[in-house]
Amino acid sequence: MPPVISYAMGSLGFLTPFAHERMTHQLNQLVTSPDTMEVTIRARIQIEVFKFKGDQKELAHVQTYSVLNEVVVDRGPSSSLVHVDLYAGDTKEPITTVQGDGIIIATPTGSTAYSLAAGGSMIHPAIPAMAITPICPHTLSFRPIVGKHYIIS
Repeated sequence: MPPVISYAMGSLGFLTPFAHERMTHQLNQLVTSPDTMEVTIRARIQIEVFKFKGDQKELAHVQTYSVLNEVVVDRGPSSSLVHVDLYAGDTKEPITTVQGDGIIIATPTGSTAYSLAAGGSMIHPAIPAMAITPICPHTLSFRPIVGKHYIIS
């Protein structure tokens, strides 16, 4: 992923260290004195999208994405609940099944966006963790959690 320079347009977030009003000054400073700028490495999520082939029995790989904020799996235009089994690491059994409008898996940078609005926790960018937040869960048994930065499927 290329470097990103973010400017504060809102009131909350870890991705907004620069004031929008000082954009010209800060860009000039970056070009003329690059050693004065601090670079931070941010966690990203790599997601692989699969869909069922015509007979609905075999999955086909569609696309791979690298994202900075969050991944959302939702019900789309359907009025039915989503049923998503959530696995972590090398577990053979799901750690939970999400029943609701969907699920948000957010990096620390993305934890102040949709995940926070859905009731998730904020995570400092230096912490290697992920926020897992249900969207309008159908049951009270699955609440937002913060877990180790590992493989979630």
